[in-house]
Amino acid sequence: MMSVNLVLKQILELSKAPNKSLGLVSGNQSGDADSILSAISYCYLNFQYQDRESIYLPFLNFPKDELRLRKDVLYVFNKYEIDQKYLLFSDDLASDTIKNFNRLILVDHNIPQGRLQQYIDSVPNNQLKITGIIDHHEDEGYHLNVKPRIVLKAGSCSSLVYDYFKSINSKASSDTDILKILINPLILDTFNMKSRVEHLDKLMFEDYTSIIDEDTNIIYEKLIEAKNDIDGLTFTEVLNKDYKSFESGNVVFGIASIVKPFGYVLEHFTENEINININRFTKSKGIEFLVIMTAFSEGDKFRREIGFFNNSGLKIEEIKDELQLEELDNKFDSYKQLNLSYSRKQIAPLIKKKVENWTLTEQIT
Repeated sequence: MMSVNLVLKQILELSKAPNKSLGLVSGNQSGDADSILSAISYCYLNFQYQDRESIYLPFLNFPKDELRLRKDVLYVFNKYEIDQKYLLFSDDLASDTIKNFNRLILVDHNIPQGRLQQYIDSVPNNQLKITGIIDHHEDEGYHLNVKPRIVLKAGSCSSLVYDYFKSINSKASSDTDILKILINPLILDTFNMKSRVEHLDKLMFEDYTSIIDEDTNIIYEKLIEAKNDIDGLTFTEVLNKDYKSFESGNVVFGIASIVKPFGYVLEHFTENEINININRFTKSKGIEFLVIMTAFSEGDKFRREIGFFNNSGLKIEEIKDELQLEELDNKFDSYKQLNLSYSRKQIAPLIKKKVENWTLTEQIT
């Protein structure tokens, strides 16, 4: 059985042959481990167990230079010798390469996002059409006739990807090479199977651990250590590491998830530095306001915080009770978030509903 890296290499080489049916598998714009590894796994599993004639390449919806910010992903790449030269990035949207692709599978989201959405909207007569979706976020209700179209609750999108291909070809369940990779986003997104775990995740975890002879506690510790390592990053890079923009009505806003509390941010960056960088960041992203969510551990306690920056009209009191917010003692509009069940996956739809009927006057005032 070929390693995942060798399969990715072969897929890329085959994509250069004439008259090939080519597709992209894109993770969401935040480019976290679940998105990236779900995209890679889909391409691998499709090639190995479904259709070698329909070539799919993994597409990472952010610039190639920003991969270095995702140290948990690099940890997995280094451990399993995955070479990033076999992946496509948003930089490639400007090349002639993308013009040869006519199919698009979305994983870990169900409508195009970020630079990929801009490409689809701005390039006339582009051939890229959405032909499949596998996601565990809120269903936006678009592209209802594509196949596969799997939008279900799961702790990790990777669980849905694996389950889909396992249902097509049971041989996938004995592929040690891909299972060793798939276990990483699952235990990372479920905090080592202790939170947000659905029945399907449990079944997938049983499959993985029945074959993989590794201590999952050690795997999780290594992943968290790498994910939480933001030493040497600028404040803008910290924001870009896990960022998504959202559109509701006439309003575009952004949510950046960071792995350290606001106290850490204020210890490592000056107030002036933070304000200047947030102003530049919001302008560069074309957003009305920025939400920063923190998620971190204090001893054995999991914590969340949330802050609102360049806020031009979102009424915090309208979401305060639902999120159980308590004001933090700093100079920013920031809060302890005692309702720990609300991650970005739940907060983004909540904010979208609050701002969808904003008028220009309301935004200015």
